[in-house]
Amino acid sequence: KMEKGVLELLMAYPWPGNVRELENTLVEAMVRARGGMITKDTVRGLLGQQREHTADKRGLSKLELVEREHILEILNSVSFNRKKASEILGISLPTLRSKIKKYGIKGP
Repeated sequence: KMEKGVLELLMAYPWPGNVRELENTLVEAMVRARGGMITKDTVRGLLGQQREHTADKRGLSKLELVEREHILEILNSVSFNRKKASEILGISLPTLRSKIKKYGIKGP
């Protein structure tokens, strides 16, 4: 749920980081939501905020870190069988290979 005015606030922002910045902002707002409600104050505090503190040494955002861990968990559950993992994740094998490379995931 969003407090009245949050959508207008999001639509008025120029989004210099494009869709990735929007996505990261919404994920962070959901994490910070109290009682399941995203407030204008929370969103205002996130808009334009430098994301240096949200990146790890590989330069990954919080969302990317979550995705990396999820992919790694699935790969481990299927003994690194990439075909099975791609099916479980609902992505193509080339996409999985790309993400494995991007996130520096190493097999057993």
